[in-house]
Amino acid sequence: MVRSLPSFTNLFPLIALVVASGPAAFAGEPPHVQRFIRVGPLPGDVGSTLTAISGNGHRAAGISFDDRGGEYGFWWSQTTGVVPLRGAALGDRPSPMGLSFDGALITGGVFQGFESIDAAWWMVPGPSTANMMGEVDLEQPGSTEGLDMSADGSVIVGIADACTCDLASQAFRWTREGGMEGLGWFESDEAPFYSRAHAVNADGSVIVGVGEVDVDTNDDGIPDDRLRLAMRYTDRDGMENLGDLMGGRADSRAFDVTADGSLIVGAGTTAEGPEAFVWADGGIQTLGDLPGGIFGSEARGVSADGSVIVGFGEGPDGGEAVVWIDGAIHALRALVIEAGYDLDAHQFSLDAALDVSDDGRSIVGRGVQQGRDTGWIIRLAR
Repeated sequence: MVRSLPSFTNLFPLIALVVASGPAAFAGEPPHVQRFIRVGPLPGDVGSTLTAISGNGHRAAGISFDDRGGEYGFWWSQTTGVVPLRGAALGDRPSPMGLSFDGALITGGVFQGFESIDAAWWMVPGPSTANMMGEVDLEQPGSTEGLDMSADGSVIVGIADACTCDLASQAFRWTREGGMEGLGWFESDEAPFYSRAHAVNADGSVIVGVGEVDVDTNDDGIPDDRLRLAMRYTDRDGMENLGDLMGGRADSRAFDVTADGSLIVGAGTTAEGPEAFVWADGGIQTLGDLPGGIFGSEARGVSADGSVIVGFGEGPDGGEAVVWIDGAIHALRALVIEAGYDLDAHQFSLDAALDVSDDGRSIVGRGVQQGRDTGWIIRLAR
């Protein structure tokens, strides 16, 4: 089923202005694939996925999988191919999640053993050895992970978990000068408390993610349920609840934000199921889904000016990587095939688009080729 897209112009003048005038806009023309690149895995491994791309589109980062289920982080460029990242000690397994604009800095986590992950950053090219980021001030601190960084890499955001499930998980902000700082939670009457920072804008001033709120479903003044809702954090306003789409159980998450922090993308819940959203100027709006299949979509990345949004939807054959341009949704696999790449012959599916460069021209994600996870990059024509 496809829901017709509401007019952005009537609801959000800001979005209409960005889409019409942004440098990455495609001027009403459907997108065309210039190049499709299969990336990874590391030598000796059997699968890969790409998790992030630099703002300038020149470097990407991802995870390589061995045949025993082990995961190992790497970075990639057109000239170097895949290059392994290193942990702080022998046997550590890096997991990269975000890059600076020029791709010289990477953030993520390092698995030390099988359960604990610790936030880290890397500088590449170079020794690619992890720089550990410390801990946030939680009772019984446990795992931490960096999930995104500002354009110059000076601000990193992510999640810090307490080591016991009845305490807290908290969004954090890290700087070299101030170390790791917890950003708090929505108001809640009792533990466990929960917040998570997924992304930060170019100058580090706007952070987005998800938080947990208590609700009173019986209207008796006693909270009896807890919901996770998209959040926006600034030093001026603290942690703001962005709400959810109409219909269904309230459940939303913010995954990315434009360079100036004015537009946020993520996923919420409608009566029909999970659906991608865009938020701007205090309002939240659906982005729709592919035709056919069950209803479900999610927006995971957005270009610097907001004109290109990437994520995944549900088509007739299941989950598919998608791009929204000027409010219209396109299945990326269909665009790649249209450009002359025979994905069917190689049994290659594109399951999810996870990030996009600042100009909206380079998209990365995860797919499956002949039964194995495979990372990919799509370059859209100018």
